Formats: sequence, structure tokens, C-alpha cells
Amino acid sequence: MAQANDELHRLANGVDDEAAAFWVSYIEGNELGNLKLSGGLLAQNHYLSTHVYPHFKAMVFTGATLFTSQRSAYLYQQLDLDPETVKTKHFGSPFDYEHQMELLIASDAVEPSLESEYLDYLATTIAEITTQNPCQTMILFNSLVTIEQVYSRLRKTSLFDQRDILAQGINGNRDKLLKQFATGTDSVLLGAASFWEGIDLPEDQLQLLIVTRLPFDSPDDVLVKAQHEHLKRQGKSPFYQVDLPQMIMRMRQGIGRLLRTDRDYGTVVILDPRLITRRYGKSVLKMLPQGMPVAAIPTSQLAGRVKKFLKTHGAV
Repeated sequence: MAQANDELHRLANGVDDEAAAFWVSYIEGNELGNLKLSGGLLAQNHYLSTHVYPHFKAMVFTGATLFTSQRSAYLYQQLDLDPETVKTKHFGSPFDYEHQMELLIASDAVEPSLESEYLDYLATTIAEITTQNPCQTMILFNSLVTIEQVYSRLRKTSLFDQRDILAQGINGNRDKLLKQFATGTDSVLLGAASFWEGIDLPEDQLQLLIVTRLPFDSPDDVLVKAQHEHLKRQGKSPFYQVDLPQMIMRMRQGIGRLLRTDRDYGTVVILDPRLITRRYGKSVLKMLPQGMPVAAIPTSQLAGRVKKFLKTHGAV
């Protein structure tokens, strides 16, 4: 413990106490326990511009989901950049969103706060949609715990007799699951965290994407709590300063898994009613691919609507 304490002080040396958080976690094992030292910055405070950027002639940042809104300062704050000195260039998308994809929102979906009812709703709805639409399907979650809970419920349905169900944390790690999924024809993949980004599944490797919950960070996360307290002390809103911009960026990354080439097509289904019942929902929708058809419909109509769209492209 003394060694961990010394290391904690070493890491914190030179960092503003109010701009960083460090904590020690104890992981109990069968015979011996382990201490895990973690930490993170709560605010940049010009750390990057002082210690990193001076070592490079010029910084170039590229990405399809960098900006969370037209006026958001979130990106500049996170990257420690001055908007007045940064040049930006926006390129048009090669995709025909109007014809290649559609987004469906379950207007009567169960609120995530109603945990047990919400899990039952997810399992029932996922089983219904995937049973009627035998195509490559990826389902995005916010936690491995939720995947395990939904997976156990899906095991009780007829879906397991019809489809190859791959679940992160249950059937293998990310790389193993992706290899199996990429070679499938009507597999169902349940993934969280890293499955929201950096995955390339072109053409018929992915045709249906289901988002179970808006990808907000867990409020119980140690670093998230510390960051919220830090912003509150400054009189700022953690939700609008960090939570919402991060969620929008992650949502755009997740939806971006569906179209990878100009020949791709597919449907995105969102099983979280907050996208249409909360005021911030309009801001989220504005930052999703422009031209993409969006419809809020009852859960009972989702499977049929997905089938209709995929049928027009010869998928089912």
C-alpha cells in the first residue's frame, strides 16, 4: 500500500489537484489480492499545448465524428485547441443516406430506469425483430452486465434454435467474435464498449444495427463522478458540457458501423424512447447523418418495417 501511495504522489506531482483524479482499487483473488492504480485528467488546463504539441511541427486531426454540433466547443476543449487558430475542412459523405439506410425509434420503448421491465422488453423486442429478419445483426449495449442479462433471457426464446448468437464476455473476446460474425450469414452479435467504433463490416456482413440504449457514460464511474464534481464547482453543467457531447459522438460512431461502402444498406433501430421524449433528443437527431429517413413507430411495428426496407434491397 505504501508503494502505491508513493506512486500516486509521483503521478499527481505537477498536476493541479482539482484538475485530476487518482484512485486505488482492490481486486480480491483466490489467494492474493491486487491493487490497481488508476487516474485521469478532469480538465486539460493546457496540458496538451504545453507538454505534447510543442514536440510536433503541426497537429492534424481527422475523423468522421469529431464535431458533436455546429457550435459545440467540446472538441476544442478536449484537445486543448484554440478555435481561432484552428483551420477546419468538412468533406461531404459518399453515402446516399436517403436510400441506403433508415433509422427507426421505438416510440413506446420502456425507460432504461425501469431495470427489470427494461431488460424483459429488450429481450422480447430483440427476439421478435431478429426472428423475422434473418440477416447479419449487431446489437450495441452500454455494459457487459446488461449483455449477460439479456443473453440469459434470449436463451429462453426460439431465437437460439434459429440463429448463431455471439455475446461479448460470454462467447469470447472482441477479435474472436468479430471473426465469427464476419463469416456468418444471419448471425446476431451482442457487443458493448469497443464495438461502438473501429469496426469495419462492409456489404452483407452487417445489415441491421440495434441500439439498446443511448450511450451515456455510467454515472457510477469514478472518473465520471469526479469530472461532474469538478464542473459543478466551476458553475458548469456536467450534462451539457460533457455527457451530451460524448453521447452524441458515440452515437454517431455506432451508427457509422452500418454503412462502410457505397454499396451497403441497412436499418438502425433504437430501443430508447429518450431520443424523442427528452428535449435534448432533437439535438442528437440533428447531428446524425443528414438525409437519413427517421421514423418513430410503436415497437410492434419495428420487425415489419425492418423487413420491408431490407426486402427492397433483396436482403430477406
